[in-house]
Amino acid sequence: MDAYAVRKMFPGNNTPQGFFSYFQHIIRREEAEEVVILKGGPGVGKSVFMKGIAGEMRRRGFPVEYHHCASDPASLDAVAFPTIGVALLDGTAPHVVDPLYPGCVDWIVNLGDFWDEKALKANRAEIIRLTQSIGGYYGHAYRTLQAAKNIYDDRAAVNRAALQTGLVNQKKSFLQDILSPYPAAKSPGRRRSLFATAVTSSGLVSFLDVLMDPVKEVYVLTGEPGTGKSELLLTLGEEALQRGLDVEFYHCPLDPVSRVEHLIIPELDLAVATSTAYHPYIREGLAGLIDMDNCLGPRDTELVDENQELFNQLLERSISFLRQAKEIHDQLESYYVPHMDFAGVADLQAKVLDRILVHAEKASVTLS
Repeated sequence: MDAYAVRKMFPGNNTPQGFFSYFQHIIRREEAEEVVILKGGPGVGKSVFMKGIAGEMRRRGFPVEYHHCASDPASLDAVAFPTIGVALLDGTAPHVVDPLYPGCVDWIVNLGDFWDEKALKANRAEIIRLTQSIGGYYGHAYRTLQAAKNIYDDRAAVNRAALQTGLVNQKKSFLQDILSPYPAAKSPGRRRSLFATAVTSSGLVSFLDVLMDPVKEVYVLTGEPGTGKSELLLTLGEEALQRGLDVEFYHCPLDPVSRVEHLIIPELDLAVATSTAYHPYIREGLAGLIDMDNCLGPRDTELVDENQELFNQLLERSISFLRQAKEIHDQLESYYVPHMDFAGVADLQAKVLDRILVHAEKASVTLS
């Protein structure tokens, strides 16, 4: 799995349910050597802190997972170094992370120790106003996403009613045959849930190519909503788990619990990706291309097209609200940045890096 040197994904997402977090799947805390939980307000440099350490670890040859922020994909919510069991997490709202195993695994690093509290209090009223305004725009975005989901679900229902079950079962059997050499295991594999695509202030952002390109054997699913793509992936993923294989499930932001868009089975170096207009994926040398639209019978295509147009409008409106929230968040950061001791933050970053390198040295000794 050396090809997986750099990976990018989203541990959380903006959804019809509000902000939805899979932060617990960034790293298994009970197996981790150390989890650094960063605290502090906007503009204190948490993302820069993580990027700096990740860059240095990458320069030293360690695989790195970059977990991007769904609201601002240019920023990071976490970085993880899977081969040494270490991660750094942004533990502030909306993805609050608290220590599960204080002292023996989890270490809180508070960048708020480096701000000028007196200067911030002088801007108290404006900081409160901007923070509340950001929350309001997120509320608009989430409610609009719920409306978009309702339209999407109606479009899917039209297609689902036209599905020819026999054809769907044939395609399901084709993918299930991939697992036929692997018998049921005494213990199931482990599930990991994340997002490949996020609804962000910059629009829909996907790291599907970064995740899929290093995988040796990739199948691609295409098809309209409601043609059974997610159900097929869930079936395949659950069967892989029962065969003792670990599975990464990449969920849909419209339904972050029940709907899966892609999955990766690392031990088999195999993946199944869904390619749509919203997150297209294609490459040379696919293991197979499965078009679920071939399973559709006659249906009301005019209604399907109308729903798609309305969905696109609502999706863009929700993104516009996220964009406005980001603009106000940038204003909020402007009250913190001038009052930060970033030299002190840099010194702390160097100390954290040294501590991580100790874990890296222990891991290399163990592996040898």
